[in-house]
Amino acid sequence: MGKEIYVERLLETENLTDELEDQDANWLLEWGIARLDRVLQGSVDEEAAGNRVNALMAVMRKINRIAGSRADRSPEDLKADLIALNGLFEAAFGSAQLVSPGELEAAAASLPGLSTRQALELLTGWGSI
Repeated sequence: MGKEIYVERLLETENLTDELEDQDANWLLEWGIARLDRVLQGSVDEEAAGNRVNALMAVMRKINRIAGSRADRSPEDLKADLIALNGLFEAAFGSAQLVSPGELEAAAASLPGLSTRQALELLTGWGSI
């Protein structure tokens, strides 16, 4: 399975970065492309690989949505988004970081005040192990 086809899929899917300015959108795309090897690892066929890449794209889509709307969302909504993001990380990478209620509260409270890049950095590290 060639990684190039999945790189193209990431680059051509607009809703992965449509709520971000160009520089931040490129940063998120580069982050996703850098994770492809890990996502594709252990995939035995094209269908399994495609499913794992779709899961990575769901992570990126959720990060895009959270980062783009963080200033307009309530802390409760942001907490729900972060919980959902953790589940998406698990689907894409096979595992996700355990997050304490305190970490969840702190992240939801801090997101609205962060720059977009800081929010992206927090979110891309959210479920990573």
